[in-house]
Amino acid sequence: MNINPNNHGFSVEDFDKITARLRALLEEKADEYNKKFEVFDYFPYGDKSLNTMLWIKTLRELDTTDGSDKNLVDVIIYSMFKMKWLTDEKREVKG
Repeated sequence: MNINPNNHGFSVEDFDKITARLRALLEEKADEYNKKFEVFDYFPYGDKSLNTMLWIKTLRELDTTDGSDKNLVDVIIYSMFKMKWLTDEKREVKG
């Protein structure tokens, strides 16, 4: 990705800060949730499950006016799960 630090006020450093925050959050949540199951066990219908969660989180973000970025962070995290899903070969759909 080519990010011009002088273009629109978004720099490589901004990108790094955001991704570092997302990494920390993902690691924290992994410690909380992924004790007995793998991440993709939460998405038994593969694309359908992931797309549903992305849709729900996107709608919540669009409907929220509290100034929080919680739903937007969720959209980004679920998008990363989807990207991982798409790059894995022979991902098993359980449903």
